[in-house]
Amino acid sequence: MSATVRPRLQPEQIGLSTNRNGNTAAARFRRHKVAVASLGIIAILGIIAIFAPIVALQDPYTVDLDNIRQPPSIAHILGTDSAGRDMWARMVYGARISMSVGFVANVISISIGVLIGTVSGYAGGWVDNILMRFTELVMNFPTFFAILMLVALLGPNIINVMVVIGVLGWEGLARLLRAQTLSLREQAFVEAARCIGTPHPQIILRHILPNLQPYILVAATLGVAGTILTESALSFLGLGVQIPQASWGSMLNSAQSLTVLTNSPWLWLPPGVAISVAVLAMNFVGDGLRDAFDPRMEV
Repeated sequence: MSATVRPRLQPEQIGLSTNRNGNTAAARFRRHKVAVASLGIIAILGIIAIFAPIVALQDPYTVDLDNIRQPPSIAHILGTDSAGRDMWARMVYGARISMSVGFVANVISISIGVLIGTVSGYAGGWVDNILMRFTELVMNFPTFFAILMLVALLGPNIINVMVVIGVLGWEGLARLLRAQTLSLREQAFVEAARCIGTPHPQIILRHILPNLQPYILVAATLGVAGTILTESALSFLGLGVQIPQASWGSMLNSAQSLTVLTNSPWLWLPPGVAISVAVLAMNFVGDGLRDAFDPRMEV
């Protein structure tokens, strides 16, 4: 049976994993001009974050009390903050912090979501019931307030922010992947793998997960945008990255007074624009990927 069935019953029979469809998806994504431009913006932000010591030009932590809240000039292209620190340097290092929090926290949430969603959908029965009731319990908890409480209990630092956001951000992906796995486990190539005695973990890794990649990729891209917003909100409230470390959210924390808002726009406008651009770019890339992997879209 294995000699006649196994070579022909492969995941590409459902139309998600073949090279041909992969090329089609790439063509669809390239047709989404806004998504392509957004991907370029993300790449630029990533390069800035990686090479922050070179791009920053100055030390973001150097205090200069003689140049407090100076407007943009040749010496400080984005001005200085309330401690005389260079805003451009802090913006660059803030990109490193905000982007790293977004990606690391999202990796944590994606890993949990993939594990729970695939196991729940593939196993079914009482395993599915327990995992889905646990997922619903977490979903019914106000996520942002749960993050606030946990960060306050654990202490506001970058590691805790990454872990807490990641641990509490997987529920939607888990439910999506469970639904897709329920469908995939009934496909002929999965039934054939069971018939020839393939271990269940191997079936999930070799046959289920490759066909879930489009959903995971789209969810991961959109999730980074949400994570950056959450980190910025926590840092703005003083529960995220702590001064003197720079993140875009913590930079906005200094712009809570009316005097700063009206007289020193260089203190809040650049980080606010950076957050908006990064989040919009991630969302546009996510939209482009969603359209690219949609089989109903024509090249």
